[in-house]
Amino acid sequence: MDRFEFGGENRPTGRELRLQGLLEYVEMDQVKAITP
Repeated sequence: MDRFEFGGENRPTGRELRLQGLLEYVEMDQVKAITP
């Protein structure tokens, strides 16, 4: 997540943060599904 510099031109948009959160949620879900 280094490409996001908070406060500046590279400030992440709400949509990018939401997509990032969804991806992280899906990844955690997959890990939980794999591990017994």
